[in-house]
Amino acid sequence: MDNCGNTLNDWLQWLAEKQCECDYENFDLSPIQELLQQEATDVNLCVILNSLVEAIETLNTNQEECCDEVDYAIAEEDWTPSRPLRALRKGRQVTLTGAAQANVSYTSDIANLPSALFPSTNLYFAVAHDFAPSAAYNVFLRILPTGEIKLSFTGTPPEYGASRTVYLDGVTFYLD
Repeated sequence: MDNCGNTLNDWLQWLAEKQCECDYENFDLSPIQELLQQEATDVNLCVILNSLVEAIETLNTNQEECCDEVDYAIAEEDWTPSRPLRALRKGRQVTLTGAAQANVSYTSDIANLPSALFPSTNLYFAVAHDFAPSAAYNVFLRILPTGEIKLSFTGTPPEYGASRTVYLDGVTFYLD
């Protein structure tokens, strides 16, 4: 059988690379399932593989927008960006980047996400920061269902001072 020089591993790697968070409910596998019930011969195997490839191509065509990457600017609020605040959405995955400095206090809103990126529940992330230590505390980035991005602290929050940058790099979440 001629499979264009591709091994099963090549096909599986290709499938994995094409995979994204999509809704496969309307994907019709019935033609492939019917072919699989026939007696296996080299000819039938070629037909099955060709049908599988056509089905995957159709799926990719139908799901293109799911896999598109969209880059959003995040609207700053009471903090000043030291690096632009961005959100990259690929399928259902959202990844934040950038850094911001507090202007008045650590409790004010850092920024707001575009409505397309609002999570369904409160999300909490441990984040990097350069706040001056004044007591024992942990710093968390909190993203609300309204898209507001805020800080949350455990222990005694640091006092507002010269060291006041929070880094959003690496914060990743999935939309419902």
